[in-house]
Amino acid sequence: MKNNRLIRSFKWIGMALALGHIVLFSACSDDDDDTPAAPELSFSSGSGTVTIEAGVEMSVSLDLTAPAGLKTLTATNSLSTDGNMTESYTADVTSTTFEYTFTPAITTAEGTTFTVTFELTDQLDRPTEELIVNATVSASDAAPPAIALAGLETAQGERSGTADFDLTLTAEAGPKSLYLEVNGDEQDPVDLSGVSAGNYTFQFNVPDTAIASDIYQLRVALIDLLDRTSGDTLDLIAGVINTPEFFISDVQIGGTMVKRIRGNFDADFTMDNGPYLLYDEVEIKAGAVLTITAGQTIYGQTDPDSTGIAGALQVETGGIIKANGSSDNPIVFTSLKELTGETPAHGDWGGVEINGNGVDNDPEIEFSYVQINYAGGFISFNDNGGVRGYESLDLKEIGSEAEIHHIQIYAGGDEGLRLDGGTVNVKYIVAGNCLDGDINWDEWAGFGQFWLIVGQESDKGGFGRGDRALDGNDDLDPKIANISVIGPGDGSGVKGKAGRVDDKPVFEIYNAIFTEWETAGLDIEEDKGALFTDDFATSDGVLAYSYLWNNNGGGTNNWLDDGDHFDPSNNPVFNNVIDTPIPGITPTVWMPTTTQASAFDPSSIDAWFDAALYIGAFDDSNDWTAGWTSNLE
Repeated sequence: MKNNRLIRSFKWIGMALALGHIVLFSACSDDDDDTPAAPELSFSSGSGTVTIEAGVEMSVSLDLTAPAGLKTLTATNSLSTDGNMTESYTADVTSTTFEYTFTPAITTAEGTTFTVTFELTDQLDRPTEELIVNATVSASDAAPPAIALAGLETAQGERSGTADFDLTLTAEAGPKSLYLEVNGDEQDPVDLSGVSAGNYTFQFNVPDTAIASDIYQLRVALIDLLDRTSGDTLDLIAGVINTPEFFISDVQIGGTMVKRIRGNFDADFTMDNGPYLLYDEVEIKAGAVLTITAGQTIYGQTDPDSTGIAGALQVETGGIIKANGSSDNPIVFTSLKELTGETPAHGDWGGVEINGNGVDNDPEIEFSYVQINYAGGFISFNDNGGVRGYESLDLKEIGSEAEIHHIQIYAGGDEGLRLDGGTVNVKYIVAGNCLDGDINWDEWAGFGQFWLIVGQESDKGGFGRGDRALDGNDDLDPKIANISVIGPGDGSGVKGKAGRVDDKPVFEIYNAIFTEWETAGLDIEEDKGALFTDDFATSDGVLAYSYLWNNNGGGTNNWLDDGDHFDPSNNPVFNNVIDTPIPGITPTVWMPTTTQASAFDPSSIDAWFDAALYIGAFDDSNDWTAGWTSNLE
């Protein structure tokens, strides 16, 4: 028993010793642990709440500690990814400071809030708790932008090139774009991305349609990144150099390819592959020849650039035009609206003006089998600042050697055909529906034969002369034969007169018809007070072998004069003026049922006239309008 107790005592002692050894070992282990302390991240000074001005840099100082060695510092910016960052360290760096910077965009709205979240990791990949900065953005205090010239206000450039202007840009908020006007029209802003304030060269792109005479009025202003526009604007002028005076480009209009013409021809040119478009006022300069072949269509348009200039064709003195259509293939000038599908109207475009050299010159000018429709618009400004209108066809000071015949003018917004001085002879003319008279002359002393004037809306008459007509100079007496001036119908309600002459009526008209006019057949006016019978009877004026009927109420007033003292029945200068209708002629039918014979042969005046011994523009068999005219329904 004693032995057993002894044995048991030794066991307990042994167990106690064993347990004591374990405890002692464990305690020894705790005393020998060398694991580095955890990393720490804190603000160097201040707190985590800041207010920062838009466009101004913010700065946050951080203290970084990691006994195990710094590894990475990250920042996550809730406003912009531009504020995100990661900084890496080598293992031997256990502490340092870090300066975090970030600039909110100057366009950031006042009151915007955002956070920047920092986290530090040591070499044992142990992260710190997140350290957060709470930021609020205040409005930018940047000064408004300004712009100034650093060079000249004028510059020049070639077509499709640039005209360069040196500017100084001031923009604390940073430049964004240039506001730009060209000839009064606002353009897309000029992008200034990547451009710093200071000296800047503005390059104005000269259009690829520019011609040598073009001037571009520019207005520019600076817009900064806060969308503020400089208080000052600059007015600049860009001219065009080293560029031809004309430009032709292919454009598609209404599904049709058209050759668009701008500028002035100072060299020969042929229109033979149209159609063509007169973009604005196209001039044929002295020494240049414009040839237009049969069948060509030339469109005109109304003021495309809002500059007061519409499409028109002008042949300067010394320039030459050779436009010859044919009886079955005329040349047609007309409104662009016919191509776009719109409804054409009076005065949709300018017209054609041909300037000659005087009395007996201009043998090279040729204009035949041509239609001019919907012209006569007001298209440009004269030297006095007023509006200048075009006639549909204006023949200015053209000599008798020019070849002008088979011309139709329709729906002019002003005068149709104007014979403005010179001695040009014109034959086979059709004119109608022109708002200021179909055919007018002023100081013209040429010949005319075979004219058809059809009903139109003007109260100034189918033909006439202006207030300054010939100024009583008998040497400028025009001579006209075989004309039919037929109105829209007496009683139609459309006001108009077959003809009006003012102030010393000096003319000779033979074999004429005047009928179907609401207001009067012929209106004889004396603006300067002299008696008609004295002026006309003592001049070379003649109206002979002519018929006037059914004007102003069925023939009760085929004549008007300002003093009621004119009686053609007893005036010696009138011969065979008859008020009997010619069978077959109506407001829509101009050829008689049977030729109305005349005893007068126009060729007795001059060999230029045809020997047409009949009244009016037609006999009963030859319709010379067939094949080359339109709008005569």
